[in-house]
Amino acid sequence: DSKYLFQVNFRADAYDSSKLSKKNRWGYFPSVSLGWVLSKENFMQNIKSVTFLKLRGSYGVNGNINSLSSFAYTTSMQLSGSAYSLTNSGLLSAAAPSTMLANEDLTWEETSQINIGLDSRFFNDRLSFNVDYFDKTTVGMLSSISAPSVSGASSQNVNAGKIQNTGF
Repeated sequence: DSKYLFQVNFRADAYDSSKLSKKNRWGYFPSVSLGWVLSKENFMQNIKSVTFLKLRGSYGVNGNINSLSSFAYTTSMQLSGSAYSLTNSGLLSAAAPSTMLANEDLTWEETSQINIGLDSRFFNDRLSFNVDYFDKTTVGMLSSISAPSVSGASSQNVNAGKIQNTGF
C-alpha cells in the first residue's frame, strides 16, 4: 500500500590516476532513506482534514575531488613557456619543478548529510505544510596551504578542515 518506504544505495567511485594516488583513488559512499505515510494507516482514516501525512528521513555520504588540480599527489615538472634554440634544427622548452608540493595522502573530501522531514496536506490538498531539518558535515576538505619553506614549493594540497551546516 506504499505506507512504508525504504531505499538503500551504495556507490563506489574511482577517479583516474590524474587526481589521486593508486592507494586512495577509490571512494565508498552509502546512503539510506526511510519514509512512513501515516495518512494511509487505519488510525488516521477518521481524521478527515488530513489528506496526506508523511514522515521521512535520510542519511548519505558524497565524495568530491573537483577542487584538485591534476597530479597534485605526485612530483611533477612544469613547462616554463620559454623555448631556447640549441641548434638551427629545433627548440627546447625549459622545465622546472612544480611550485606545488606533492601529497600522496590526498583522499576524497566527504560530505555526510542527515535529513528529517514531514510532508502534509490538509482539506483536500488546499493547504500544505512541509518542514525539514538537515545536518550536513564535510570532513577532509580539500584545500591548499602554504608549503614548508625548506621544500622549495609554494603550496600543497591537503585534506584539512571540517564544515558543519544545520538548519530547518
